[in-house]
Amino acid sequence: MRTLNNLAIWMLCLTAFATTLTASATSFSDMAVEEVSYLLSEAASAKDAATKITHLNAAPVPVVVNAADIIGKVYGVIDPALSKGECKANARRLIGLNPTEEADVLWLDSDLGFRLNYSGMLPELSAMARYSGAGATDYGYFFLFPYNKGGKDECGNSQAQFCGALLQEMHDMGLPMNLNTASEDLFEAIGDYNGSMVDVRLLDEPSAETEGAGRYILILSVEPNAFTAADLTAAN
Repeated sequence: MRTLNNLAIWMLCLTAFATTLTASATSFSDMAVEEVSYLLSEAASAKDAATKITHLNAAPVPVVVNAADIIGKVYGVIDPALSKGECKANARRLIGLNPTEEADVLWLDSDLGFRLNYSGMLPELSAMARYSGAGATDYGYFFLFPYNKGGKDECGNSQAQFCGALLQEMHDMGLPMNLNTASEDLFEAIGDYNGSMVDVRLLDEPSAETEGAGRYILILSVEPNAFTAADLTAAN
């Protein structure tokens, strides 16, 4: 269970992250950073299989989105109530890319040319949608902010700007987000969007090969029609 405070406290925490940029996270809603890294590497492996991917455009145009698009639509443009086949067809039509299919999950990422333009910011990302029966059971985004040795502060400022703008717009649109104070992540905020569970987490994944390098991973996941009052219960 989660221990939660209000958005104001979360915003104070975000300001602290933007200035210190030295916090570390050891731990998608309950996945540790190592599990997130493995998930992304597995998605990349599936993407590299030539039989699983087709580029329809040489240079797909970034999809211009706002917070409601990101939260309410798969890949920022597709109704999550549509089937997996309909999602694939709409991705080809609207984005110009075929998603990578791995079991029941459809992926699009920046290596394929997929980008979201949010307030002029275009971070690297992987976007996923999981299907079981009709409609997406969950979907989300892994926004990636890689840094080299000596460049963590600059990268941290970039991710803080993106996170701050996104959370502020979510607040302005009346989406109540609350801080999970029990999380070991840099932050985790949880909220309700028209009955859907929205979970936003920021992780710091140090590089295993290069000292001082790594990446921030901002995970925004949505579970349609899954939010309950118990998600805001103060408990460990």
